[in-house]
This record gives sequence, C-alpha cells and structure tokens, in this order.
Amino acid sequence: MQFSIHGHACLEVQTDTKSLICDPWLVGSAYWRSWWNYPPVNSELVINNLNPDYIYLTHIHWDHFHGPTLKKIGLDKTIIIPKIPQFKLYQDLQQMGAKNIIEIDHGQKLKLGENFYLTSYQFMPILSDSIAIIEADDQVIFNGNDAKIMGLPLQQILQRHPVIDFVLRSHSSANSRLCYEIIDESNQHIDDLDKYSEEFALFAQAVGAKYAIPFASNQCYLHPETIKFNQYNNYAHKVRQYFQNHGIKNPECVVMAPGDYWQSDKGFQIADNSVWYNDTNQKIAEYQAEKQ
Repeated sequence: MQFSIHGHACLEVQTDTKSLICDPWLVGSAYWRSWWNYPPVNSELVINNLNPDYIYLTHIHWDHFHGPTLKKIGLDKTIIIPKIPQFKLYQDLQQMGAKNIIEIDHGQKLKLGENFYLTSYQFMPILSDSIAIIEADDQVIFNGNDAKIMGLPLQQILQRHPVIDFVLRSHSSANSRLCYEIIDESNQHIDDLDKYSEEFALFAQAVGAKYAIPFASNQCYLHPETIKFNQYNNYAHKVRQYFQNHGIKNPECVVMAPGDYWQSDKGFQIADNSVWYNDTNQKIAEYQAEKQ
C-alpha cells in the first residue's frame, strides 16, 4: 500500500489493484482566486500521472469539492459522496456531468478492492462534513480533514476502528472571524495559533494513531484583499514545533507536503520542503507574483 499527499486536502491511497483519491484540488485556485495550495502543487505532473478508480468527496466546500480538478481527472470516474440531507453536492455533480455517483450512508463500509475499504462517518448535518476511514492492506488511515470531532462521537468511531496507523486533520482557521479585531482590547486578534496546534495534538492523541499528519490547512492567500491573512495561518511546521515544544512523541507528528508519500515497504518518503517554511513571507510574495 502507498498513500500520497498531492495538495491541501488531497490524499491518494493505492493498493496493488485499486486507487482512491480524496478531495482533489490540484489546479488553480479556490474561492475567487484567493486560496492557493501551499506548498504549491506540480499540477501538470500530478494530473498526468493520476488515474484513480474512485474519488471520495468529504463535503461541498470548494477546497474539497473542486470542479476544475474533477473535470481534469475525468467526470467518468466513480465519485463517492456521503449520503446527507443536503442535496447540493449530489445535484452539482450531476449538473457538472458526473456519470457514476455513489452515495454511502453514515457508518457504511464500502469495499473498493481486495483488502481495501472506505467507511464514511458524517459530522454536522447542516454543514455536512464527513470523515473517511480508509483500510488498505493492513494499514488504517483516519482522514478527519475539517471534521472537528471529539468526545463520544469520536469514541463511537474508534470502537469500530480501534487501531489507527495514520491520522490526518486540519490545523488552522478558515473562519470569517479572522476578519475581526477586538478594538477595545488594543486591536487584539481573536485567534490563537497555538490553540489550533493544541487542538490538533489533543485530537491525534485521542485517536491513538502512530503518526499524526497536519492536513487540509495547507493553503495560502494570494488575492490582494486577503494576502494579509497569511499571518494568521498555522502552517504544518508550526504544528510539528508544538509537538516538539511540549514533548509529544506519541503520536509522531510528520509534515508531508505535495509529492511526499508513505509505502508499506519503505515507510515515509519526504523531500526537504523547509524552503517553503523558513521564510513564508518571501515565498508567498514570489508565489503571488508568479500567479498575478
């Protein structure tokens, strides 16, 4: 088995016979040219070598349900979505021209291939987020993406999946509260980056995984009206630094950038992506100029 990180919230899992890709956003921007993958994705290389048997979309937010990428991959692919009260995800896929759409119920386990399963757990019926538990060969991946699940709902999942090898979840804010300041408290900002790292760590520890991978917050803002908000991004390397500063060794925090992967026989294969995190302001300025 191999799993690869292709971008912001894009995870591909491959076995000897089948492959699944989750939430592919691999070309261009999202949210009106504001959001861009960070570190950047080599879109042409990835798309040209991508031929998944299945696509799973966790929810309808456009950094997870990215129309231009789905069209590039091919709308003839089998697209799996959570069966939820809100019909927009299903209807939008139909209107785009998707031919093979499978809806799966909360807690339903879908066989994708030999020793290859996907189980969907829905979270927050109004926003309609979902969690993907992927079992491939002897490895179990908990793709939590944007679902902020803890307590009894999390325990219910772990009762069915007591051994988790890899846990992936978001680790920064994408909330409109970033636009507000508390003017009677010296313009203090209401977000705390350490809080996101702490919540990620608590979640990863609660899951009991071997490895924790900061995921689904790997983007930056390049639009002139939003580029200032990059200062509030909690980049993946900051999450790893939080683990180190607090002596958290279990699970091990592993930063994976686009192009990094894990293989059953070789373990993690990770390039040196420190250049993207050593001076983020400079790299984002160069990135903005490139995309102007």
